[in-house]
Amino acid sequence: MVDMKGAVRAAMVFAKDLLPEVKDIRLEEVELRQGHYENDASEGRIFKQDPFWRVVVSFATNAPATYAIVTGNELPRVYKTIAIDPETGQGTSLKVWNQ
Repeated sequence: MVDMKGAVRAAMVFAKDLLPEVKDIRLEEVELRQGHYENDASEGRIFKQDPFWRVVVSFATNAPATYAIVTGNELPRVYKTIAIDPETGQGTSLKVWNQ
């Protein structure tokens, strides 16, 4: 079982691998989401969602850094949610973050 620190490390590696051009990746949130079953009565099927680590990271946009320095503001950030399999430590998805 991958612990929280392992999930964060795996998420950072996953993000850097999929988004090699981004800089200043920051951890924003992390939680272990429990698995659950969902019924689709119309189809007569049951869908199982396994537990996963939900890790939210952010990174600066590609705006010129000098703009942030001159204005004294941080660059706008993009937020992504990464799902990490708690058994294997592998990244399974990268999505736009929704609160």
